[in-house]
Amino acid sequence: MNVAGQSEKASVLLPVTPKGEALALLARLWPGLDLDAVELTRPPRRARWIAPFWAARSGCGYDERVFVSVKGLVVRRTEVIPHAKPQSLAVTQNLLTKALGLAEFQLHSTKGPVAVTARFRDLREARALLEAQAHRSRTSRREDVPARWATD
Repeated sequence: MNVAGQSEKASVLLPVTPKGEALALLARLWPGLDLDAVELTRPPRRARWIAPFWAARSGCGYDERVFVSVKGLVVRRTEVIPHAKPQSLAVTQNLLTKALGLAEFQLHSTKGPVAVTARFRDLREARALLEAQAHRSRTSRREDVPARWATD
């Protein structure tokens, strides 16, 4: 969890835990959030030329409240960011991804251990994600109320 003004050590919400416990904690922080209900899309098959195992085990998606990225072959990481929280968005490519028509979609937040990215996406998809997320972020900021932290 990235926390503005905190060091990386101070911003670890839950370092290692079974998925059920992590989801229960997130449900307390964000009532009504159901990460299992967020439909994830996978990178295109051509991404396997760059990351043959990793690409098949990653995905990204969003619902009305958050953007979610899942990655990791051995250690699975689920990165979640509320739509109102990205400070900037970007689509990037290197020479190899550009040759394959792939890109990385990045959602920038405060500095910390969590960097929400959707790697090896089709370039058109990455651009569409950026446009849609920019709209969701603008809309969410207008409607956003301060985060409600668990009080019981």
